[in-house]
This record gives sequence, structure tokens and C-alpha cells, in this order.
Amino acid sequence: MILQVLVQTSRIVASCTWFYIYWLSNFRPWVYSVRLMATYKTIYKCRECGATSYQQVIDRAPNGALKPTGQYRCTGCRNIFATIRAWWEPRRAPDFQPSSFPG
Repeated sequence: MILQVLVQTSRIVASCTWFYIYWLSNFRPWVYSVRLMATYKTIYKCRECGATSYQQVIDRAPNGALKPTGQYRCTGCRNIFATIRAWWEPRRAPDFQPSSFPG
């Protein structure tokens, strides 16, 4: 009798374990991608193309070593910027001054 209960219990555990593994591999990634994926907008993006990442510009020093130049390259449009702020900060609209000529 006890042996039958143990066999039945192990079958239930095995089937539950299989279902749990199946559920994790098939359903869980979808839940994570839908529920936890970022749906936010960031202001930190390239002012030219909208890319959200940049890289440091690396150049070869006179002694042959590769060193950062202090500049940054957009990963989207590949433009080079002097600072990170210049990469993401929107351009200011030009200030228009009224013409002094009579019209």
C-alpha cells in the first residue's frame, strides 16, 4: 500500500515538473517580454538620429597605445560629439531679431 502511494506521488510530481518546465520555457518568456519590456521614452538619445547609445572614440596615441579621445560617437548616425550632453541635448532654435529695415 505504501509503495503504491509513493509510486503515484512520484508520477504526480514528475508530471507536475514536466508541466512546470514546459510552462516556463513556453509561456514565461512571453510574459516577461510583454509585461516587463521597457515601454518608456527617454530624453537621452541622439539629437540627430534618435539612437539611444553612443561609444567613446578611441584613437592611437603616439606611443602606439589605444586611448580614449574624450569624444563620443553615436552608434546610429556615427556623428562625433565633444560631450555626452552635446549628443543628447536638443539644438536650440535660432534667435530671430526683427529687421531694422523699413518694410
